[in-house]
Amino acid sequence: MVSGVDRRALLPGGLKAERIELVGDTVLIHTQAAGEAAACPRCGEISRRVHSRYRRRLADLPAHGRQVRLILSARRFRCPTSLCRTRIFAERFSPAIA
Repeated sequence: MVSGVDRRALLPGGLKAERIELVGDTVLIHTQAAGEAAACPRCGEISRRVHSRYRRRLADLPAHGRQVRLILSARRFRCPTSLCRTRIFAERFSPAIA
């Protein structure tokens, strides 16, 4: 475990670090979205109802001679609008993140 590091300085805005690990010559940063809700891409309604989670593995530029991997826990939400054809959607991330 890496200690004494300001986790906010390691990540783009909108993400928070849950855990940072040093495995061999690789720094693993376990992250998730900082917000608690997401907007349905079809109707725009805000949902807080998490359906499930999945992991995305992103590579970043090396830091101090070590590989950096972001392990992003992304969520799928249920759309709260009964008339919306989108029942389940994944939260969106800015291009700076993914």
